[in-house]
Amino acid sequence: MKKKLLTLATAAVLAAPIAANALVLTFDDLNPTVERPLSGSIQVNFFGTLTLDPGDIITFAQFSFPCLAPGVCLLSGFGPGGEFDEGHTIRFLSIVDSTTLTGLYASGPNGYHLAYSNAAGQQFSTGNYIFSVNVVDAIAVPEPGTLALAALGLAGIGAMRRRRATG
Repeated sequence: MKKKLLTLATAAVLAAPIAANALVLTFDDLNPTVERPLSGSIQVNFFGTLTLDPGDIITFAQFSFPCLAPGVCLLSGFGPGGEFDEGHTIRFLSIVDSTTLTGLYASGPNGYHLAYSNAAGQQFSTGNYIFSVNVVDAIAVPEPGTLALAALGLAGIGAMRRRRATG
């Protein structure tokens, strides 16, 4: 009798609907490398797509700014298209300019995550999305005019040596 009750209880648990974590948030690239501009600024974007089941409601969103060290963080925020609806793009942006220190700027240990409830009222949370921006020095490329002047100078030096050698 005990064995039969245990079998029935196991079957009831297996047959009960299992609440699935239905919200899906996917990001394109969480760890880009960016060249620090010599002048002006550039915008680094993190794009994510949010997929919800009908009845899912976002109850909490947390975002931590990417920092190199305490108090040395990138100016960041949310971009347009940040609605928390089915199929919408979530966009964070960070600004890198000519005064930004080089190094790896990483979000805090919680990075970005969402808490939500489904239609049945069950609470869920996404994992923590940790993102970073690796800021490196831009390699200065000489202007074509500079290269032409250097080539002319070398050609002149070569002509002078040749002239001396023959004369």
